Amino acid sequence: MRLELFTSKTCANCKVLKKHLKELLGELGEDYDKVVSERSIEDSEVMAELLMLNVDSVPVIRIGGELFGWDRIRDKASLKKILTEHKK
Repeated sequence: MRLELFTSKTCANCKVLKKHLKELLGELGEDYDKVVSERSIEDSEVMAELLMLNVDSVPVIRIGGELFGWDRIRDKASLKKILTEHKK
């Protein structure tokens, strides 16, 4: 499994999500540093990419071609379900 995590340095929800991701990936036997590519919207190219995808807020996770916004990944149970479904 590979995923991209779009974040901002000043985003409190991004910090929560990152913590949850580290815990859940560990439970699934995955190494966060090997699986997650962190992308900061402070980089103008990353921000432009998200805007082209019609995404205007972070945190966002992209797994394959699927995007998951904060509304779908805000609690650990929902996040775990998504990670489990995409672990192959």
